Amino acid sequence: MAREWEPTLRTWKNPPSDTEDQKRDRTEEQIRAALRVSQALKTAGLQVYAKGSYKNNTNVRLDYDVDIAAECTAFYFYDQIEAVEGLDPSMVGVEPYSGSYTKEAFKRDVEAALVAEFGRRAVTPGKIAFRIRESRLTLPADVVPCFSYRLIYGRNLDGSPRTNQVTASFPRAGPRRSLDSL
Repeated sequence: MAREWEPTLRTWKNPPSDTEDQKRDRTEEQIRAALRVSQALKTAGLQVYAKGSYKNNTNVRLDYDVDIAAECTAFYFYDQIEAVEGLDPSMVGVEPYSGSYTKEAFKRDVEAALVAEFGRRAVTPGKIAFRIRESRLTLPADVVPCFSYRLIYGRNLDGSPRTNQVTASFPRAGPRRSLDSL
């Protein structure tokens, strides 16, 4: 049976309803609050913010979830893309991390905070994110534990180091992923 696309596309082009906006706001705030009260995350330099289609106002109505980044800024990762003579990562403020808090510990702490707020049955660990089941008052959400990631590319024309800072996640298996495309 062929689908009538015109009515579907007309519905999708509309902005979210007030109820949908309220659910999104409630979902984001509940996740922020859960992470904010976690004692284990107090030293993580935690930043929590929306990503993805809701943030970019490109969501498809009634086919949605809220993407939330939980970024650890207590430490960062870096790569030197181009080896340039005389360029040391410390020249751009990149120093090796020597603390004991790890990305695995951060992920465990994010999961524990979400489970404490929503319950074990409502939180499903995935390859990259923790899926939060929707409720009557909230939307489904993906919470992505992520980290600051600095890329060192070499030198600009004026000789200064060329860098870029992105946000990256580390899946359970496989290479890191940039969240800047979400």
